[in-house]
Amino acid sequence: MMKFFLLTFNVLTISVSSYALEQRIGNGGNVVVCESTSELLDYYEARVQRQERIQTYDIEGSWPHKVNSLLERLKRVSPKRAEVYQKQADEFLAEAIILYKTRFVEIPDSDHITLPVGCSIVQGIVQVEPDLPGKKRYTINGDLWDTLDEATRAGLILHEIIYREAISYGHKNSIAVRYLTGFISSERMTSITQESWIELLRKLDFKKTDIQGLPILLEYNKKPAGIEFYSNGRLAKALVDPDIEFIYNGARINVFYFGEDQLPTVRFFENGNISSFTCGLRCGPFFLAGEKYETQLGRVSFFENGEPQFFGNIYQDKTIIQLGNRIFLKGRKNVDVQFFPSGIVKSIQLFHDGLMWHQDDQQWVKCGKVSREIIFWENGKLKSCQSIEGQVFIKGKLTKLNYRSSKIFFFDREGQFIEALPTSCCLTKP
Repeated sequence: MMKFFLLTFNVLTISVSSYALEQRIGNGGNVVVCESTSELLDYYEARVQRQERIQTYDIEGSWPHKVNSLLERLKRVSPKRAEVYQKQADEFLAEAIILYKTRFVEIPDSDHITLPVGCSIVQGIVQVEPDLPGKKRYTINGDLWDTLDEATRAGLILHEIIYREAISYGHKNSIAVRYLTGFISSERMTSITQESWIELLRKLDFKKTDIQGLPILLEYNKKPAGIEFYSNGRLAKALVDPDIEFIYNGARINVFYFGEDQLPTVRFFENGNISSFTCGLRCGPFFLAGEKYETQLGRVSFFENGEPQFFGNIYQDKTIIQLGNRIFLKGRKNVDVQFFPSGIVKSIQLFHDGLMWHQDDQQWVKCGKVSREIIFWENGKLKSCQSIEGQVFIKGKLTKLNYRSSKIFFFDREGQFIEALPTSCCLTKP
């Protein structure tokens, strides 16, 4: 379980007779204050309007511990969001200023419908994006804060953290934020499915989420992004958020795309591993055998066990690059690489320059000046190599082969050269 460490916070506590908040009105977290009780507006609405049971009150400890416990539950359906929220909760007081004996300007962003008779709305926290050095993001109503129980404080902090994300989507009021704060704090959060969670976020106009470790778009061009699930609840298909870098199977992936016809679609196997994804401009870099590669057209696929299956249009700014400890690609870009399920390279298709393959110090093959293919056995030994111009170096003897038509070099399972035949004979020798 992630622990909440209460460090030394830089909180400014000011006592003044009156204080006029800036004309840059922010977004506020509200508390329903009655004669002898106080309750977060989010919790009041969840309890009264939706008959929700708020579990924040059942969690023992201070508000940091309560927030941490709520976010632990969020991890089940949105682990990355929970991680971001936790970091913001950890840093909350460092980004806050507490004011006492201060009149807080009412922020008309709640659009609430009902209130208990004899009660009123009091601004608990105001959130404004800092525009100058030294300014704080959150302004806390100290007179109210000191009267709140730990559960209400926890809900108020969670509200502000969720509002921080909602503001990035252009939300103009706190209706969706209050609903989500109440929902995450309720019993229903413990049983919601991934698919239902996605639908809830869409209804609340939250445009992004994370599923199975990937940043996912819920909306594109103001339309719902296509998301599909398997019957077991696992994600089957979605659109990757192009603004976030993520890591999958050791590969750091950055996705770019242009236009509706070049969406970065990711597909999954039923076990949750990625099957394939595409992007319009660039994906990568991928790290294979310690080397760095990128794909220009983003054609990437994996086997069900998570091993790479196909990387299309790999390129790199090097004259000679190494793939594993056997293959040297001579040239800068446009190389398709296909793999066996074991992770061993199955074939390489070249579109520029040439390719040199090393069996060991005693044997190597140089193939092709134009688009040609090299194929391997499952043990990693060379099987065949298609080339217009080739060189074979075997046991210290160099043989240079020049042809006016394309030829294919053939090798046995131990990688020993057998013969060279015209491509018209076959693609690979049986």
